[in-house]
Amino acid sequence: MRMMIRVFDTQNVFLGYLSSPDLGVADVALGRDKQNDSIGAIVDAWTWVGDVMPEGATALLPLPSGAYRVEVASQKEFTPGVYPQDFEIFDLGTYNILTNNGVQNETLMNDMVSRASF
Repeated sequence: MRMMIRVFDTQNVFLGYLSSPDLGVADVALGRDKQNDSIGAIVDAWTWVGDVMPEGATALLPLPSGAYRVEVASQKEFTPGVYPQDFEIFDLGTYNILTNNGVQNETLMNDMVSRASF
């Protein structure tokens, strides 16, 4: 199953998949681990510094300062994986990303992840 963290602008235009310096691009074949019932929930804390990987691109794109909407999309079981119909989508809200002379300030994703169950 596939899990994605997708970034949109304020006009709902898809800009790319969130990218984290420590975990990479958030378009992965992870899905849910239903076999893990002994240690509780496993949460990856994605750290976002403002970069996205546009669909079909080979390099990260740094976003300029602005407001961006973030969503988590988790593929439903036994589906072909066509977005959006085969995914459960969790809208995590809109966040302001600030730059300082072109250098992205770190924005932690911990509060976003805690609002979605995936």
